[in-house]
Amino acid sequence: MHESGFGRVIGVLVAPEKTFRSIAERPTWVVPLLVLLLVTVLVGYQVGQRVDFEQQIRQQMAESGRTVSEEDIQQSLDFMEKFGKVLFLLPAVFGPLVYLVIAAIFLIALRLSGSDINFGRTFSVTLHSMMPWVIHGLLSLPLILRQEEIDPETMQRGGVLMSNLAALAPEESGKVLVSLLGSLDLFSIWTIVLLVIGFRVVARVSTMTATAVAVTLWLLYVAGKLGATAVFS
Repeated sequence: MHESGFGRVIGVLVAPEKTFRSIAERPTWVVPLLVLLLVTVLVGYQVGQRVDFEQQIRQQMAESGRTVSEEDIQQSLDFMEKFGKVLFLLPAVFGPLVYLVIAAIFLIALRLSGSDINFGRTFSVTLHSMMPWVIHGLLSLPLILRQEEIDPETMQRGGVLMSNLAALAPEESGKVLVSLLGSLDLFSIWTIVLLVIGFRVVARVSTMTATAVAVTLWLLYVAGKLGATAVFS
């Protein structure tokens, strides 16, 4: 018996093996994609209402080492007040493209590993494995709503839900270290575990192969994030 789209969104969190076996027979992607985008929009909008853009701009200017006038700061502030709230919604706009690219990368890696999985099944496994981040968003939302203002440092450390090691980093820690510790997140680990189970079942590869693919691509992502942080901080 095939599970419904909404049943799979819940099932992948509580009974992943059974859910991925269902996905192997009939892959679906519309419901998990809509759920991911909806939660992203809700959280992004609420964060955008509460971020102190002036503090963020002044902090970025100070860290850059540039000498800027109050007029330059005011121009930047005017821009952020007009468009800053929209910027927090961009992940929802570009989310589908990002997920497509991630699935395509997994497809290539799995095919090179000997699997005959197709893109539809890879895309479905990828989206369903992201469901822990829906839980992250739903847990974060009440914490965000309780705050009148969110400082930029909180966002740099992974948000208001302290689910990663960046929350334990000393205040004087550099951005690269904070970024690294922020990658060691409970929900990232949960997602990786689901990817391993999903690709083992759906791509019909060994647990070792599924783990190697998921962990290697995650490490490459972390390395890229650290590199970008080092260059632009």
